Amino acid sequence: ALNHIRKYSRDRLVFDDKLLDELADLAHERLSQLDQRTEQVKQDSKQ
Repeated sequence: ALNHIRKYSRDRLVFDDKLLDELADLAHERLSQLDQRTEQVKQDSKQ
């Protein structure tokens, strides 16, 4: 059992390009939403 754990603890995770693209798109979308909310808060605080 210890050999099995040692072997797999050294493995690196590999993600396919499709998953990485989806994660990048999601991050970009959330950043865009954050920018919009930040701008709205700035405008609200000026009033």
